[in-house]
Amino acid sequence: MPLKEDLEKYIDWDLVMKQVRYAGGHEDVMRNIFGSNAKVIASWIEDDYQGAEAFAYQFTDGTVVLATDYFGSCSGCDAWEDSSEEDARGLIREIVSSSRVFSTVKEALSFCQGNLEAFNYPFDRCSNLVDQLKHIIEG
Repeated sequence: MPLKEDLEKYIDWDLVMKQVRYAGGHEDVMRNIFGSNAKVIASWIEDDYQGAEAFAYQFTDGTVVLATDYFGSCSGCDAWEDSSEEDARGLIREIVSSSRVFSTVKEALSFCQGNLEAFNYPFDRCSNLVDQLKHIIEG
């Protein structure tokens, strides 16, 4: 099972660094962080020109990683837009290092159903993954 402190070694740097760096490119970055090492099993993106997003990834051993990020609408309010290679790597490391790791989908679902007010924005947005995670468990 990937441990939180080991998650960085699962980043697919070749794939994620090829993603276009523009204010609307966060979804591509989030979908491709782990490449073929994990599949996206749930995702939510705020339907606005700026906001937050939440993703759930599942590794082949069943481990689930919840990651969130926020995005802006222009270069002045979005760090990803036109970021340098070094800055982009730092932003990706930050997303991965702030993620939450669970042994099962059921544990991740429990977290998403819990009191997320204790967690900083944008982790409160994980509540938007509940229905998708329930669907996976209920089959």
